[in-house]
Amino acid sequence: DPEQVARGKALYHQSCFACHGADVISSSSQMPDLRYMGAKKHELFLPITLDGVLHSRGMASYSEWVSEDQAKDIHAYVTQEAHKLLAEMEASTD
Repeated sequence: DPEQVARGKALYHQSCFACHGADVISSSSQMPDLRYMGAKKHELFLPITLDGVLHSRGMASYSEWVSEDQAKDIHAYVTQEAHKLLAEMEASTD
C-alpha cells in the first residue's frame, strides 16, 4: 500500500534513521542494514521494535514513541526498500 509505505518512510526518518541510516542504508558497520533482514527478523519486527526483544543487542523498545500501527508502517517501508535493493542486485547480474 503506497500510503502505508509513505507513512512508514516519514516515521522511519523520525525514529530510526539516526542508527539505521537514511533511506534504510546503514552508514555504520555497527548498525544492521535493515534491507538485509532475514525472514525471522521480519517475523519478529514488532516484538523487536515494540517489546525490545533485542535490547541486549542494543535495540531498545520504541513503544514509548511508536504505536503498533506506526511500527507496521515502518516495516512496510523497510520491506519496500529491501525489495528495491533486491531488484537492483538482480538487474546488475543480468
